[in-house]
Amino acid sequence: MLLGTDRGDALEKALTTTTTRTVADDDLLLQLKINYYPRCPQPELAVGVEAHTDVSALSFILHNGVSGLQVLHGARWVTARHEPGTIIVDVGGALEILSNGRYISVLHSGLVNREVVRISWVVFCEPPPDSVLLHPLPEFVTEGHPARFTPRTFKQPVDRKLFKKKQQHKAQAEEENGGNGDHHHHELAMDARSLVLL
Repeated sequence: MLLGTDRGDALEKALTTTTTRTVADDDLLLQLKINYYPRCPQPELAVGVEAHTDVSALSFILHNGVSGLQVLHGARWVTARHEPGTIIVDVGGALEILSNGRYISVLHSGLVNREVVRISWVVFCEPPPDSVLLHPLPEFVTEGHPARFTPRTFKQPVDRKLFKKKQQHKAQAEEENGGNGDHHHHELAMDARSLVLL
């Protein structure tokens, strides 16, 4: 176990302990997202799922056997290998905060495929949005590694990410409307369709 028994227990407790220091009634939340990536004749011009990090504690990813998950490793994008019978586990922002940056929320994206449809099922494991205060755990804070994150609820980084995304979409729409009318790349770009089940 990467975290060790003591640290793993401490992380679980931190994700379910409310600001009043009692265990939350609603415990960890699980959210399922289904991504559908249609075939694309020119995948180099398409967007599957844009580069992002997850805000959850952990994300569990299954797919239909078609590779397409890419992670930023160093300065280059690497496509994750398909290993039958495995689940991909992704560290999210909440775990990065609790571990004081020891475990990093990795930038990743999803690609479309020229020949086949790709589908992925992602389960996000999240603390309750308002009642849990996320902060680096004492086990991960030392004199040589002071706390890198200020205390916050899980909802605060989610809201910040949604606001930032809204601003980016607004700026992109304004740019497209004020552009020179050359939209042929946008006709080829196909976003993955997603369904979120709560």
